[in-house]
Amino acid sequence: MPNLSRRHLVTTAAALPALIAREPDPIFALIDKARAAYDAHGRACKGEPVTADGNLDLDSPAYPAWQEANEATCDASWEALNDLLATPPTTRAGMAAVVRYVTDIPDAEIGKANYRAFLDSLNAHFAA
Repeated sequence: MPNLSRRHLVTTAAALPALIAREPDPIFALIDKARAAYDAHGRACKGEPVTADGNLDLDSPAYPAWQEANEATCDASWEALNDLLATPPTTRAGMAAVVRYVTDIPDAEIGKANYRAFLDSLNAHFAA
């Protein structure tokens, strides 16, 4: 049975404002941003103009606009991922979430250098 003495309750209550006032781990917002940017790029890639037989239609009048939108969403996706990889989590839950997110990204899409930057960022933050 838990200790419900007056002293325990007062001590616990005194700690509540510090727990409530604690800033949320910024990594969660960055994970959401990276996921949304990645999904937007995926949707842009699927919207490419194609011929009747399913090949990419480079001669389509829609191709230049598609290419521009695709490149913009690609750039936004990489920027969001780089922001995520450069920001160390501030909580254990944040650490678990970012490791889970990063390890779910296909190797071909993140690259060894980005994995290394991510691990170096975590090491620098948590070794200090």
